[in-house]
Amino acid sequence: QHPDNAQILSALGDDFIALGKLQLKAGKTAAATSSFQAAVDGLRKVPIGSGLFMGACHALSDIHEQAGRLDEAIRVQRHGIEAVRDVTDEFPDQLRYRTMTAGEHYRLGRLLRAHGQLDEALAAYRDAIELMDEKMGGDQSPDGTAEQVRSARSARASFYRDMTQCLENLGRPDEAAKARRKAIELVGQIEPESAGEWRQRGKRYYDLEADEKALADLSKAIELRPEYASPRRQRSWVYRRLGNLELALADVSKAIELNPSNRELNLERAKICRDLRQFDQALEDCQHAIGINPDNDRSGSARADAFALRGDIYADDLSQNEQAVIEYSRAIELDPDNAGYLEKRGSAYQAMGDTERASADLEKASRLGEEQVGS
Repeated sequence: QHPDNAQILSALGDDFIALGKLQLKAGKTAAATSSFQAAVDGLRKVPIGSGLFMGACHALSDIHEQAGRLDEAIRVQRHGIEAVRDVTDEFPDQLRYRTMTAGEHYRLGRLLRAHGQLDEALAAYRDAIELMDEKMGGDQSPDGTAEQVRSARSARASFYRDMTQCLENLGRPDEAAKARRKAIELVGQIEPESAGEWRQRGKRYYDLEADEKALADLSKAIELRPEYASPRRQRSWVYRRLGNLELALADVSKAIELNPSNRELNLERAKICRDLRQFDQALEDCQHAIGINPDNDRSGSARADAFALRGDIYADDLSQNEQAVIEYSRAIELDPDNAGYLEKRGSAYQAMGDTERASADLEKASRLGEEQVGS
């Protein structure tokens, strides 16, 4: 009755978004897709301002991405960019709108990179950076609340970090190094105010391979909140990359003491113990990881990784290929289309002289690998 009434269209779009979220929780992905699409179609006719259209685009794009429909996810994301770009053009001096628009370009870049479209991804990252540098590239503090400025600085650092990775993927090391230096500089402008923020900045430094800075920030987070497992876990990553395996082991062991039901922590300690050639402890940690909250691993992928790591230790470190086959077989039961597990079991069969089973596994692994590349 009122096809051009913005208030009614906004309310209807909001309801479709709420319905879609409920449908997702109920596992009705197809119905949720239809609801979010209806929200996008309706809100496209509404002057942007509430962020509803962008929220609907994000929800729909996420569903397409999780289903492997990256072309559709990218198409929807481009619609979101068009919407917020209009707002930025209308209010060019408002930092929050500029940050929002830059964030949409960044999101597009991540989708394109996942789709293997690296040159287009790089262009999207550059668009995001250009929008922010125009506002924040000078010596003057930008207009906006303190929280908006902090958010914008954090966003800029993320844009340069991902552009660094994209340039590395494209085989352009000099440009990547320059972008990394800029990202590290921008991360340093984010002033932490709590243990959580020290940890977050330390993780950013770790992602940029600024290991000494990462160690300093993560150590500060631990000093402030010694009962938290996360900064100890992340500091162990830094120590492991630096080759300080004993310190890495101490940190991850303390993290497990603080959070004993975390499967990933046990797997990480198993890998460090393997590096230290403490194979019995590594196997024990894998077994413990397998037994932690199996109901929370409905896909079985986490337990499959633990079985596969046990297989690697038996095959590569202990030369016990028969036991390795048992472990890999358990991993394959949980994740039957994992080409890597099949390839490893095939290699173990080959080492045992069972060429027939080795050929079957290796051929299937090759076929699955080709299918995954094609998709």
